[in-house]
Amino acid sequence: MTLLTKKQVFKEKSFAFKAGQSLDIQMGYETFGTLNDDKSNVVLIVHYFSANSHCAGKYTQEDATSGYWDSLIGPDKAIDTNKYFVICSDNLCNCGAYNPSIFTTGPASINPETQKPYGLSFPVPSVLDIINSQKALLASLDIYHVNAIAGFSFGAMSAYQWSVSYPDFMDKIIAINGSPVHPSYGSFAPLQHSIRVAALDPKWNNGDYYDCEEKPHESLHLAMQMMNVAAFQGASYELLYPRVHGEDSPAYSEITQFNSFEQKLYDAVSVSLPLVDLNHWIYTCRMCINFDITRTFDGDIEKTFKSIRAKLLAITCDDDILHPSAFVKQYVDLIDGGEQFTFKSQYGHMSAVLETQIFEHKIKAFLENSPSPLV
Repeated sequence: MTLLTKKQVFKEKSFAFKAGQSLDIQMGYETFGTLNDDKSNVVLIVHYFSANSHCAGKYTQEDATSGYWDSLIGPDKAIDTNKYFVICSDNLCNCGAYNPSIFTTGPASINPETQKPYGLSFPVPSVLDIINSQKALLASLDIYHVNAIAGFSFGAMSAYQWSVSYPDFMDKIIAINGSPVHPSYGSFAPLQHSIRVAALDPKWNNGDYYDCEEKPHESLHLAMQMMNVAAFQGASYELLYPRVHGEDSPAYSEITQFNSFEQKLYDAVSVSLPLVDLNHWIYTCRMCINFDITRTFDGDIEKTFKSIRAKLLAITCDDDILHPSAFVKQYVDLIDGGEQFTFKSQYGHMSAVLETQIFEHKIKAFLENSPSPLV
């Protein structure tokens, strides 16, 4: 049976950003399962960098695809909607600013004072702002404590931030292919590189391109392509984008032309391009680059990790170059009762979506407080 959901919209007046500004915001959100009487069965999902609140199910039976974590969320699945009330919201500055099923507030939103898009006048947000907006959403539903917070990549980072900023708000956190401090490597490639690509593009116009006839589509395309390449392990790219030997390509006589495997990736990225806003993309890049939960305690690592009271399950892929298992382990080891499960996958970072069958049993046992399987 197909799990059906619908998009709802949360609005908050004068939301206070940590950068100092207060703005009216809106966020889309979706729920799955039924909230029990004492509201003790809530699982908050935080979506990854370029995703949204559609983490499971379909809007109609006829939809071609389901939400990105449909293999994990639903009746009798690892996050069992027969037991849990699952909620996920569209992040502020969501990359898909032009996706009609996403409701978000960011640089492309209209500033009521000017009646023009905010552009770079929009405050630089932090992951703490993201979780504070989620906290406000939960409060609007009269929810002040959750059973668990789970997420992949940006969602994992957010779960760590929740555990430090509001240590009594949740019982458990599940952080998949994500770190409590953003690694330097992944901060450069692809995140900082994406911001620099935008700045080099005259069509970006210092973020003020909304009324321009020509938009910075090529710089956005390159930023999205760099993210795509970084999110997978090299072996998967050889399978997805193989060279075709013997092909007659104009790339052999013109330097700016594409071989067939280059064209295939270019075309794949182009499918999502119309839904994405470049400012929203680089704002999300900046949030990730800046992320470091030890800032909560002025860089005191020991104090930061001793403050965590929630039980932690960290799931990491050894082939993930963006959030390496060894990098995450040095922090998990500082958390009392922290558990890390590692695995291998040719899909690297995106294994958190594409190979959930590897770790779904760990999530199920962790949520049910069962003895954790060794493998």
